[in-house]
Amino acid sequence: MSPVSFKANFIHLTNIQNLNNDGYKPFNASFVEINPKNKNDISLLKCLSDTWGSDSYAGSIYSAALGDSKLDNLIIENPIDRKFFALTSQKNSYEKLDPKKVLGMVHINNYSNANSIEFLQVNPEYITPLKKESTVEKLFNKMFKITKATPKQPEYKHIGSGMLDSLKKLFPDKPITLLSVSTAIKFYKKNGFVREIFFNPYGLIWKNK
Repeated sequence: MSPVSFKANFIHLTNIQNLNNDGYKPFNASFVEINPKNKNDISLLKCLSDTWGSDSYAGSIYSAALGDSKLDNLIIENPIDRKFFALTSQKNSYEKLDPKKVLGMVHINNYSNANSIEFLQVNPEYITPLKKESTVEKLFNKMFKITKATPKQPEYKHIGSGMLDSLKKLFPDKPITLLSVSTAIKFYKKNGFVREIFFNPYGLIWKNK
């Protein structure tokens, strides 16, 4: 019998992009599973909730994991199989993950017929601003010779796509479903998701072809 693991469990390496002097280059980040019943993992999620914002998805992931950590003494019929994962630049010592190296987190509910993504959060430090200048703003800036500072390029990118790729690789025979916010629909469609029901633009699904 193999020993039961009570710490973050390394799953596999996931390819994303890392910025260096020559631009963005491939980088292998570690995809790990978080154990809600491990005090180091719960401390990690609390730290990320505090630093990334308790009102962000990081806060929701921490709350869900904290709830799971307290279920040991409760008898619940058909409990939801929640799973928590993180993508990190850390390459060893997974028994204590460094919050400064966590690039993103995802919480799924593992059902018999599908996996449902409840929350997916990229480290805010590595999120590229989506807002683009309108035509009026461009004309105004050109007229008055206003030069805006170029947004700082994030050190890592393709983090969200990397986490989705990891879930697809980990559960190749299960569809992945989610309820997206409007601003993320384009991102999920670029990663192979389509509408699950035609008249609901927010309900998306991925199936292995």
